[in-house]
Amino acid sequence: MPYCIAGLIANNYSPDLILLDVVMPDMDGLETLEKLKDKIDITRTPVIFMTAGADQKKMEHYRSLGAKGIIIKPFNPTKLHEEIKKLL
Repeated sequence: MPYCIAGLIANNYSPDLILLDVVMPDMDGLETLEKLKDKIDITRTPVIFMTAGADQKKMEHYRSLGAKGIIIKPFNPTKLHEEIKKLL
């Protein structure tokens, strides 16, 4: 289901940013990113992952897949825009 929504959005819009949670039902964020790569140019549309479990090795892996950055949970939702700005 997450990819269906993300794919629909990517097909019909040119998003400025894609924010994906690593852990999602049905299809995780990593799988969703792989599917989205067929639809969008991630060098032009940055992808940021959110995750609660990010050690250095995992973060390097996410970046190797094309993630622009990683936001560690828990995070302050009122400061999310600031976290995103730092990564971009």
